[in-house]
Amino acid sequence: MENHVPPKHVRFRVNSAIAQFTIAEAGGGACILPVAYANLSQTLVRLSEDLDGFDTSIWLLTHRDLKRNGRVQAFFDHFYSVSQMD
Repeated sequence: MENHVPPKHVRFRVNSAIAQFTIAEAGGGACILPVAYANLSQTLVRLSEDLDGFDTSIWLLTHRDLKRNGRVQAFFDHFYSVSQMD
């Protein structure tokens, strides 16, 4: 965060994206939020494009006995196709 926000502009620190979301939506100021949270609000306004250094990887794992289960495979296929849209 220090790469994107000067320390003199920091008004609060929390370790939860939902806390940031709640404070920002209540009018507490600007914050860096995951896009998925920001999209939940009709009152928040995006101030910039995606910031470097805030992406994260997601690993999806399943037990080897379930690998060929139709529902599990359908979920993995869907999740993979959606994740490739970016």
